[in-house]
Amino acid sequence: MSTRTWPQPPGDGLYRAGLKPAVITRDGLEGYRPGAPFDRIIATCGLRTIPSTWVEQVKPGGIIVAPWVRRSAARTPWCG
Repeated sequence: MSTRTWPQPPGDGLYRAGLKPAVITRDGLEGYRPGAPFDRIIATCGLRTIPSTWVEQVKPGGIIVAPWVRRSAARTPWCG
């Protein structure tokens, strides 16, 4: 898994709204401590467990959203 954001495309709505996404490419299972704590963490691949680093890096009351994968789900993409 990787953590990604993007450079500013011309006229992008996020930037017009005052938001400033950053580009970070790394192993997302490790989270991103310099940006913590996060309001939410959203995974785009299935997980069998929630990484403890995510629990540590989400704010109290924050949300972690991830597809849950059973061990028997052989055709579902998963990470970790």
